[in-house]
Amino acid sequence: MNQILICFFLTGVVASQSYSVTILGFHAADVNQTIHDSGRIEFTTQNRGLIDLIWPANNYYDTQFDPAKFSLISWKKKIRQGTYKPSLSAKMDSTGVLVYNENHKVTLSNPAHTIFTMLAMIQSKGP
Repeated sequence: MNQILICFFLTGVVASQSYSVTILGFHAADVNQTIHDSGRIEFTTQNRGLIDLIWPANNYYDTQFDPAKFSLISWKKKIRQGTYKPSLSAKMDSTGVLVYNENHKVTLSNPAHTIFTMLAMIQSKGP
């Protein structure tokens, strides 16, 4: 039974970090980052307190990457800032083109990195 529990916990390693942002001692935002060993990083931000009353924001970013090279596979974001509420996603195709939809494509250098893939790369190196 113990071996089953150990295998269960080791099959999906997730590293998570939470931050509380303060401005002049006042709680302004919560930030959460989760890195999955399968090559995925999630990043969320949520304004709090007085800042949330002035400018409510709740943003979500999700990036899939190659865990060996930390190169971009796909990403998506959901922005909720006041009345501004867009969502956007894109995926790399086999030729190195970032495809948003049939009409919107961007050619990137290979390997392509984002701030989130670079965060995962730096954090995987350890101290």
